[in-house]
Amino acid sequence: MKMAPYPELFPSYEDEKRLAFCREHHVFFYQSGGGDLFVTPYIDVLWPRIDEFIQIHESRKSVDYLAAGKAMQEALKAAGLKGPDWSAGNVESPF
Repeated sequence: MKMAPYPELFPSYEDEKRLAFCREHHVFFYQSGGGDLFVTPYIDVLWPRIDEFIQIHESRKSVDYLAAGKAMQEALKAAGLKGPDWSAGNVESPF
């Protein structure tokens, strides 16, 4: 996510898709809407499964737009973290 502003370090379609997902689900990855401060404990838990969460979002968004957020909340809960407020009011991206 730190490499995103540098095109020469951000070459693949998969990386672009991951960044777009993180921005759309910003409350799980960033401390503020500016995208400059990360929520490291959440990232430590979620990043190893990021492609799984992206797949959940892509396959379920037409029937449950919040499905990936719910899955990430469960992952954080399993790791002993409270997680952010992921509700309809937090869906919009600040970017």
